[in-house]
Amino acid sequence: MADQERVDPLVVDCAVRNLTAQYCDAVARNDGDLFVSLWTSGADWVAAGHVTSGRDRIARVFAKLRGGYVLCTQELMSGYVVPFHSVDGPAAHARWQIRELQWKTGAPVSCVLGIYSDHLVVEDGSWRFARRQFDILYRGAVDLTGHVTPIPTITLTA
Repeated sequence: MADQERVDPLVVDCAVRNLTAQYCDAVARNDGDLFVSLWTSGADWVAAGHVTSGRDRIARVFAKLRGGYVLCTQELMSGYVVPFHSVDGPAAHARWQIRELQWKTGAPVSCVLGIYSDHLVVEDGSWRFARRQFDILYRGAVDLTGHVTPIPTITLTA
């Protein structure tokens, strides 16, 4: 394998973890622009047995789903990244266990526990989700009756 084809596992692991953290941040802040930028142009998002294909459709579904919540946060509880080199270039598989807390207007706070199974590739020089599947393990009540504070707007610059 030529040097340019090598996949450095530590670099890939860091890049994929950062991509996944950006996903969680986009969900929490309801940032549709960031959310859609994390996907390949022909990505598949699989959730609740439904497949949404293509970046534009993913953007519309995200806006509709996330728009129904006052706040929705995701916590990565654990996960791992398996980098490899495909015929199309660097790629990786990842799996994450998450806890999602959801505050919906007029409804009790709910908790979702689930697993994301990801296939990731480099597109336009950046790691992106090519396929992201979410399987729910638990959905139900959680007693979080305290005060919800909006996420502050903070601009991160280099």
